[in-house]
Amino acid sequence: MSGNFAAVLAADAAKWTCSVCNCKWDDDVLQCKACEIGLKPGVSQADIDAKKNAVISMFTAGAKEGAPKPTGFAIGGSAAPFSFGAPAGSSGGGSFSFGFGTPAAASSGSTGGSSSGISFGFGAPAAASSGGISFGFGSTTSSGSSSSSSGGFSFGTSAPSGAAAGFGASFGSAEKSSSGPAGFKFGSGGDTGGPPPAFGSGGFVFKPEAASENKSRELVRKRKKQLPASAMPQTDQDLPCHVYVMGSGECEQLGLGDAILERKKPHMLAITSFGKLAVTSVAVGGMHTIALTASGLLYSWGCNDDGVLGRTGEENEPGVIAALQDQGVKAALVSCGDCHSAAVDEKGRQWLWGAYKDGNGHIGFPDFKVASRDKSVSLTLPSGDKYLKQTTPVLVPDLSDLVMLASGGHHTVALSRGGDLYSWGDNSVAQLGQGDRTGDPPTEGDDQAREKKYQAWKKGKVQRLYPKRLNDANVFPWPSHDRIELIGTTSDCTFVMTSGLETYGCGLNGDYQLGLNTNSEAETKWSKVTGLGKKRLLGLCGGNSHTVALDSEGKVWCWGKAEFTGHERLDGAVQVPRQVAAEAFGGLKIKSVSAGGTHTVACAENGDVFSWGRGEVHQLGNVPRDVEDFTKEEKDSDSPPLELSPYLITSGKLKDKFVVAADAGAQHTVLLVWTGEAGKPGKRKRVSLDTSAEERPKKQPRLIVPPALLAQCLAELKAADPSKLSDIKMSDL
Repeated sequence: MSGNFAAVLAADAAKWTCSVCNCKWDDDVLQCKACEIGLKPGVSQADIDAKKNAVISMFTAGAKEGAPKPTGFAIGGSAAPFSFGAPAGSSGGGSFSFGFGTPAAASSGSTGGSSSGISFGFGAPAAASSGGISFGFGSTTSSGSSSSSSGGFSFGTSAPSGAAAGFGASFGSAEKSSSGPAGFKFGSGGDTGGPPPAFGSGGFVFKPEAASENKSRELVRKRKKQLPASAMPQTDQDLPCHVYVMGSGECEQLGLGDAILERKKPHMLAITSFGKLAVTSVAVGGMHTIALTASGLLYSWGCNDDGVLGRTGEENEPGVIAALQDQGVKAALVSCGDCHSAAVDEKGRQWLWGAYKDGNGHIGFPDFKVASRDKSVSLTLPSGDKYLKQTTPVLVPDLSDLVMLASGGHHTVALSRGGDLYSWGDNSVAQLGQGDRTGDPPTEGDDQAREKKYQAWKKGKVQRLYPKRLNDANVFPWPSHDRIELIGTTSDCTFVMTSGLETYGCGLNGDYQLGLNTNSEAETKWSKVTGLGKKRLLGLCGGNSHTVALDSEGKVWCWGKAEFTGHERLDGAVQVPRQVAAEAFGGLKIKSVSAGGTHTVACAENGDVFSWGRGEVHQLGNVPRDVEDFTKEEKDSDSPPLELSPYLITSGKLKDKFVVAADAGAQHTVLLVWTGEAGKPGKRKRVSLDTSAEERPKKQPRLIVPPALLAQCLAELKAADPSKLSDIKMSDL
């Protein structure tokens, strides 16, 4: 027994140990089969790839016609040639051919070239045929091979106009009309107005987008975090965080000062920027950001043209919103639009500042001092110019006990604890959910009549700036006993989820961003998003032309303009909610989602963060894509790639850190990264709410005494008369 045990130990000692998961493997195994990450000592990823490519080349490498292939598998005969990894040769009529990875010859006697021939091509084009049957896996069936009497089936290709079937053709592509038999596409969309197929959710399509997506999944497999338990937060409520930013700072959005106008990868803002207070949440608008600290203070930075920062002073560095601080207001919620900002304090009261706009320019900001509720705040500058904006936070009357807050581009919605929904702002595309929309400016009538109509139209827009409670049963289509449990906004849409787990939306729908399987300029009525079924949602948001939702199982759903949805599609639109492939996130559950104008960010359960969409100014954080494997040309590139599927943001500064949440703007992205502290906000240093930043006690300068002088003083002290020192305490010296 002992001898056998010793033999086992000896055999085990000869195995190599994976540096990632500590599994042991025989010497002939080059890569860990458990985690699929760790490599045998002395073996590089390049070695693994070279071995894979060598195997692939055995089956796909071409060969000269008529010449024997040195590798591969081939069985041939004059009547029915069969080729595996090599081109099929010529044969007589009525033959059968199988081609793997090579083209079938286009001769009268070969497969695919005979009126009665049958051909099968894997990864290769089928030759023209007048009446044969062809099957192509990952190949293109040419138009010449399809006739009124022929039948073709292609796997992973677009079907021609004749009688052909496409298995896994591009999703949502339109089928061309044909006089021949109708084509069949497995996993592809039908006409624009029709529903997607019930069976299949995409296909196997050889195209550049798919190659990019495969690289993204490979990156997730190699780089996703495996943090120890000590580095994982035990709760997701009010965690103390540091703030990281990336993207463009041309309009002061990054908050890094004048010297830094761009960050390709996440960069941390100094904690001194927030008075050494930890940040617990962040809201990002079009060109500005507001951070909420553990003490309830708000810090803002970014473009302040419309007063969105709620303060004066430097725009390119975080600064406390003193108007709230001076009144002892502690914020609990914050949201940002393109030109306005909003906050709810710990008492459930609403605060508001900035301005609202539409396609015609400024609408203004509600003047709550006017009883008629039809006037905008107007600021007159020394130059005589007037601006319709509010530069410091004001308390919104008649709103209380608020528990949720969301801002679109130029509209705001809030939900009370009792389930009452309030909306205000721009209503040009019915995004307020009030059952109608603001029309275009009047153009008919003479000058006097048109001016009168114009003033009435303008006044009506200003009236929409005042919060309105939506309690009309004729407006809400859901059962009266259902309460609203979740609210969300995109740039020009509003969504709600009810207690019946049904989701409804209204507003702009030109790119199918409402997910209704039909598009329109605007939906004035609340419409059910049936594609989400009865899913409990944790988040709903979106950009200019896409929408993203997070369900309680950690799954992400996205729809709207295809290139922003993460579904590996560049053209067209995703007309109904569709789950982003779980494999794209490496099987991780997602904890939070947020969207900017053209991109989305999602935070995973392990502390990783993903981005997708268009990020022309580095808001995706994907230059270089892999910080551990890149070229100088990639690092220096000013043309970030489009991410058609979720990209795992790699960063040396975030390698061992846990990203709690993220938010996105038009040209920048902000991340909240856990500090590692587990204490409550009260255990961290606070700044008194009734003390301005300028009045805070400053640290006294340290007095440095030269050693020679100190020695002289001590000698004089020793020689002094002790009676004269009787009233002096040594602690005073």
